[in-house]
Amino acid sequence: MNGGLTKNPESARPSAEALAVFFRSLAVLFESSVHVSRALELLGRQSDDRRMAAVAADLAARIHSGVSMSQAMALHPMTFTGIQLRLMQIGERTGSVDGILARLAGYEETRRRTTMRVKSALTYPAFLFVMATTMLILVPPFLFEGIFRMIANSGIEPPLITQIVVGISNFIRGPIFWVLLGVGMAVLVIFGPRLVRQPGVEMWLCTTALRIPALGRSLRMLAVSRFARAMELQLEVGETPLRSLELAAQASGNPVLTDRIERAVDGLRDGLTLTQALDRTEFFPRPFIHMLTASEESARTVSMMRRMAEVYESEVEAALDTFTALLEPLVMLVMGVIVGVVVVATMLPMMHLLQNL
Repeated sequence: MNGGLTKNPESARPSAEALAVFFRSLAVLFESSVHVSRALELLGRQSDDRRMAAVAADLAARIHSGVSMSQAMALHPMTFTGIQLRLMQIGERTGSVDGILARLAGYEETRRRTTMRVKSALTYPAFLFVMATTMLILVPPFLFEGIFRMIANSGIEPPLITQIVVGISNFIRGPIFWVLLGVGMAVLVIFGPRLVRQPGVEMWLCTTALRIPALGRSLRMLAVSRFARAMELQLEVGETPLRSLELAAQASGNPVLTDRIERAVDGLRDGLTLTQALDRTEFFPRPFIHMLTASEESARTVSMMRRMAEVYESEVEAALDTFTALLEPLVMLVMGVIVGVVVVATMLPMMHLLQNL
């Protein structure tokens, strides 16, 4: 690229923490009367995140070449979202870039806290599930290897359940299983993230997850809280509801809501209120719709969006606690059933052997 400008350095979206630090640092420097290009140069040299440091340096170079901050950010679609670009455009138009940067920093910090809570709540059940699966796959074939060999050499026709367990055990101990496991893990690591990001696959996964009772409620509450937070951020700086809807749905991170928000956009264009339009999506909980109705009647939509974001962020934690509480005994139940099957498959032929002595 000419003019000393670098190519886009990013290949994937940065973490919420990296974005929060970037916007907060930029806001502090800007409020200290440091010119935006100079502030970006400083971030490019001092940032601990290499990717964000490269992005900051590239933004500074582009601003030096005469483009605006929002135009420079638009050239990094894998780093900056549509809502961030829209707010920056509003800040440049109204002369309130410092306020916009502070709001974006607060917004990203809130998203980071919510994301960390979700990850923290899911870490233990995920670890438990992985460990249980690993033990159930690897332990029985090797622990009962001698017993299975004795059964095979006894000359007694084993029951069907024993034949199935012995067959699975032999397959797991054989080389084909380990080759397939290695290839499968490699394919999953290399192509899995790219496959999950495909629109059709992402939509199917999200739709399926939303149907799982406790997990689906958690995901829905998370999407609603992020949507409300993004709507509050845009409406607070003077953006219209019509222009805010699509970006807020994208900010929710839920492809189902992003797909259905078109119904709300069409509803607003047809003259419906924001509440009526959102009700068309059939995604939002009834309490959300009722509170939004009251806020529109009292002209307090922005403050109500903020309040609802806080409420549903708390709901996410409660829903995740419920999901975790349900998942742990379910994993234990599955482990118990599989262990029981292995024990029965082992004891039945042993009893036949004892009877024939």
